Amino acid sequence: MYHVDEFTSTWEIMCLIVIQLMRHPDCALFLHPVDEVMHDVPGYYAVIKHPMDFSTICQRISDGWYQETRPDATEEWDTRGEDVFGVVKDIFLIYSNCRVFNSSDSTICLLYTSPSPRDISGSR
Repeated sequence: MYHVDEFTSTWEIMCLIVIQLMRHPDCALFLHPVDEVMHDVPGYYAVIKHPMDFSTICQRISDGWYQETRPDATEEWDTRGEDVFGVVKDIFLIYSNCRVFNSSDSTICLLYTSPSPRDISGSR
């Protein structure tokens, strides 16, 4: 169990949230970059121009990506230097990519975009 109190930084809380998301069974498909062959999704990278996954987010956190000085980038998908907001944007990008690549009635889309009341601990 993690102890969060008034001395816990926003950044530490964000890292704990990412860890909890990664531990949820429904996130298994989003833990690592998509492999078109292994995941049987030919053409994924032709459709998805800005792929994202939780291991990339963790690497970015470790590398200081979200805390770097942001260059004069105007690309919406460039989250460098956006601090916690950048982490949140990258998490949303994972699910946005899922919705863009998969049909709205596909099993994966229904699972990850349904409004079912699942909490982060995995209970329903």
